[in-house]
Parts: sequence; C-alpha cells; structure tokens
Amino acid sequence: MEARRGRGGLTTSVGKDQTVPRQEKRDAQETRVRVGARVRELRLHRGMTQAELAEASGLSRGYLSSIERARVNATMIPIYRIAAALDVVPMFMFTGANDDDLSREFDKLRYLPAREATQVLEDWARKVQRSFARGQ
Repeated sequence: MEARRGRGGLTTSVGKDQTVPRQEKRDAQETRVRVGARVRELRLHRGMTQAELAEASGLSRGYLSSIERARVNATMIPIYRIAAALDVVPMFMFTGANDDDLSREFDKLRYLPAREATQVLEDWARKVQRSFARGQ
C-alpha cells in the first residue's frame, strides 16, 4: 500500500489501479466508530450483554464485539439485525434519529405538495449532516 498525490488529493493505493482518497478512509473509520459506539450505548441502555445481543440478532459475539470496537465495517444486514434486536430503526445507528423523529418527519410528507415535501426532506437531510458533523 503506498500513498501518492492524485487529482482528488492524497490517496492510498489498495490494489491494481485502485485508490481510495485518504479523507474517505477517515470518514469510513469515523462512521465505524460512531456505529460501534451507538450499538454499545443502546445495548447497555437495554441492559443486554454482548452474548444476549448476539443471540437476539443472530450474529456471533465476536463479530458484535468487533463492530462495537470499530474493527470491522459492518454491512447493512448485520446493522438491520442489530437494530431489530435493539428495537430501533437502522438509520438510528448512523444519524441518531429515533422512531419518533422519523415518524413526525414522514407524517408531514403525506399531505404536502411535492415541492414542500422536498423541502421537508432537504431540511431533514441537513439535520442528518449536522448530526454526522457533531459525531452524534
């Protein structure tokens, strides 16, 4: 693996003719840390051990531990299984938005004209971006 300067800034070579910008790697690591911390926080809030959550989600305890410690990049299927076992929407793992927040936002959309519905979605997307920026 070698570092070099590409058109998009510093990159890291990951294979034949494949590079990943360093910022993307940092962003991915920050997301893994945030998701892992959220899983651990919710698990503890529910009074569950890793073994109990692993059993409820159908994942191994070792894999769950790796997610919590940001050692692996969990795909969506494990995230959905964990969210279901913790009784939260999967998006909460990334944004911090809970069921009530999502329900309120999406209820607004049902009766709005398309232009206004688009504005609601854009406002919500900005909230999500701010949440990521704050690391919540």
